[in-house]
Amino acid sequence: MKNKSLILAVLVLFIMMTAIFSWYEGSGLMDDPHQWEYTALISGWMDDGEVLGKSEISQFDFFLYAIKFHPLFPSSMMVFFSFCCFS
Repeated sequence: MKNKSLILAVLVLFIMMTAIFSWYEGSGLMDDPHQWEYTALISGWMDDGEVLGKSEISQFDFFLYAIKFHPLFPSSMMVFFSFCCFS
């Protein structure tokens, strides 16, 4: 039982680390205004269709951008999350 709790703690740590790395990689959306129309979907829904400035971009859109252009950490986060759920 002690080993299982240690494994879960390590998996949760890996999930948090990969989430932070994904969020950082997704922040590249701020510097790519051509992708705002296609990737900032959540911001578009919240702001009635169009994103006009950097300040209008939702933090969740960073994850969409990371999934689209830098999929290593978001996919790792999903794998660790599935291990955490099924272990």
